[in-house]
Amino acid sequence: MALVLADRVKETTTTTGTGAVTLDGAAGGFQSFSAVGDGNTTYYVISGGSEWEVGIGDYTASGTTLSRDTILASSNSGSAVNLSAGTKDVFVAYPSGRAVVVNGTTVEIPNSATVPVASGGTGGADAAAARTNLGLEIGADVQAYDADTAKYDDTTANFTGTLQNGGSNVVVDTDIGSTVQAYDADTAKLDTAQTWAANQNLADYLLQRPTLKDYAIEGSAIGNTGAAQTFDLEVANFFTATLDQASTFTFSNPPGSGDFGGFVLALTNGGAYTITWPASVDWAGGNAPTLTSSGLDILVFVTYDAGTTWHGVVSSLDSK
Repeated sequence: MALVLADRVKETTTTTGTGAVTLDGAAGGFQSFSAVGDGNTTYYVISGGSEWEVGIGDYTASGTTLSRDTILASSNSGSAVNLSAGTKDVFVAYPSGRAVVVNGTTVEIPNSATVPVASGGTGGADAAAARTNLGLEIGADVQAYDADTAKYDDTTANFTGTLQNGGSNVVVDTDIGSTVQAYDADTAKLDTAQTWAANQNLADYLLQRPTLKDYAIEGSAIGNTGAAQTFDLEVANFFTATLDQASTFTFSNPPGSGDFGGFVLALTNGGAYTITWPASVDWAGGNAPTLTSSGLDILVFVTYDAGTTWHGVVSSLDSK
């Protein structure tokens, strides 16, 4: 339902109590609440003698009733008036408590209301960012780009809204001090080389046709394995560990079925104690290797069926 105001809407009612009022027809020279529209919300005033009430209610055509859902002010200290017997006037009004007014050159909005970005307001908590009027139609996401550092700013203090003339999402840093560059949806390219200032989470989306240079694989130094050790692929894809006692190993968070994934384990003193490998690990010839009791072994584990089967390979025994 919509909030609707209409001119010269005034009826009478003889309803008593604090519930919805039944409307008895338009007063002379006025129109009925049907001008508001069935099911719509409006501001109303009920007045008769010393009793008066200003509020918000819904008009229902069947039964010609007006609900009294929100009381803005009344002769009953701001609560619903228990209407006494007699005829009361009911009319549409624009309550002062909800009026938007211009004070000099400032628009004052009651109730700390938010003006939507599409209407030229903030639509969010960051008024300074919202006042940045891009005034263009891009059809793609926009982020604040710092030309001095050639980096995109992080989004921890950014404002997200809608382009005034575009209809697509916009992200503008609260303190840009730089140029704004657009992502070209047609070519799927940014127009300059980028240096990221923070980690980027692709959330399992495909990174297509990259050429890698000066790259690293995330590593995790576990230290002593203890009696149980989990190798979590969401943590790293390279692990260093020292077997300090009999231990049960677990592999977790492999990639989805059909995707290839794995990790490298640099294990010190792997033959000094008993290792219980996951039952899903297959070894060459069906037997786990004999590892070095005092030294370093390099092992590789890969899977392509979401970890149902891991293929284990010894890359180097007693590596020196």
